[in-house]
Amino acid sequence: MTQALIPLIKRARGGRIINISARNSFPSFAFSGWLAYKASKACLNVMTVDLAKELEKDNIAVNAVHPGWVDTDTGRYVGGGKKPTLTIQEGAQSTI
Repeated sequence: MTQALIPLIKRARGGRIINISARNSFPSFAFSGWLAYKASKACLNVMTVDLAKELEKDNIAVNAVHPGWVDTDTGRYVGGGKKPTLTIQEGAQSTI
């Protein structure tokens, strides 16, 4: 999806790409299980860094953000019975 939109952002002479990551993609925050999810977020982080370097010359900023502990299926699962601190709307708002 990102690759398909890059030409449009370039034509607009700049913009921003925001990727939604997760802090558990970093070893210091990792919990056991969910290897595929964590690996996909770690790959997203590397892609974000590479795209940021590649697109800087085109005035396109590329960032990855962790919106916080959001009340989603995943958020509830990893909470160990505790309720996530953010609604989906609050998580979305925190990224923009």
